[in-house]
Amino acid sequence: MKKNRAQRILVLLYGDITFDGRVKRMLEIAATGGSVMLLDASDQSICAPIAFASEHERVVLSRAWGTARRHISFWLRCLSVARRYKPDVVFAEDFFTTIPGYLSARIARARLVYDAHELIVSEEVGLAALRRRFWYYLERFAVQRCSLVIAASPERAEIMREHYGLSVPLTYMRNIPFYSERTVPVSHELCCSCSFLIKSDSADKIIIYQGAMSLRRGIGRFVEAMNFLPPNYRLILVGDGPDLDSIRKMGSRIQEQSRFAAVGRVGNEQLAAITAVCDVGVVSYPYTGLNNVYCAPNKIYEYAQAGVPIVATNQPPLEALFKAYAIGETISESDSAEEVAKKIQSIAERNDWRNELDRFISENSPDLEFSRVAEAIAKVIN
Repeated sequence: MKKNRAQRILVLLYGDITFDGRVKRMLEIAATGGSVMLLDASDQSICAPIAFASEHERVVLSRAWGTARRHISFWLRCLSVARRYKPDVVFAEDFFTTIPGYLSARIARARLVYDAHELIVSEEVGLAALRRRFWYYLERFAVQRCSLVIAASPERAEIMREHYGLSVPLTYMRNIPFYSERTVPVSHELCCSCSFLIKSDSADKIIIYQGAMSLRRGIGRFVEAMNFLPPNYRLILVGDGPDLDSIRKMGSRIQEQSRFAAVGRVGNEQLAAITAVCDVGVVSYPYTGLNNVYCAPNKIYEYAQAGVPIVATNQPPLEALFKAYAIGETISESDSAEEVAKKIQSIAERNDWRNELDRFISENSPDLEFSRVAEAIAKVIN
């Protein structure tokens, strides 16, 4: 896609760009079509310069505010920026930005691109929680009024097409991060708070889970599995979520043995550094809801790029992937913590994953995702 400097592109993210690798990739794609302004939201006012965004503004949302106030504050800022910036194209990132994205595009008479991070459509939507239904209906309204919709996988794209009866252009971008050598060391602060990241013996094994801290995802089973693993095995959880405190309490006994840590959220750079010193990566999703059944995790690719084999729950996309590439093992919903521990130990003590991980990386290139989405966006911008 040729760079058209006359185009002004506004990217809206209800979240902190520091922790969102997908939106960072989208910024790079958008930047091939024009000048990019990013508006994100965080409880932190200080933010570093963002690659590929020529301008960056942030809505600071206090943790003391209620949910409605936080969203309304973000929406109002989106409309204000759209009036001032006058974009030619607005990117709405995830379902939280569908309506502010749509309204911003209307104000600026711009085209709207919707990047659907999650799959919130469901035949059971009428029985879902009120909050989920609210965002579903907003997406349903906005998605028909887009110039382009981007899903997170081909399976999700097809489900959205059929569910919404989409006639607008639709493509997908899998959550494949751009590969780079992991040269950044784990920070001194993390090493001090989680000393077992420094291995004192080649027999030490570190298991990592990165993602949302929600017990619905089955994280408790992996914490419990530590009771069935040798003392040289350790578990680190990286991420934030509603059950972080509960999960920390679950792991308190093994934490006293210096075999467990839940460190909360860290930036992408430090996350890559932590992953690179680990031996097994965990991917775990619930077995209910289309968004979980047709999961599209970037974690698979991040683990593989770091040379880390994987244990994952056996949703259909993951089961198919592990049959095509021997990069780890899957576990079923009925597997006990002891059975999970056996699979983790089997994976950690094998040394023959490297070739298959390399094949997986080479055959799942982020360049192909970049090119396909860039071509689709070029048709919108030009």
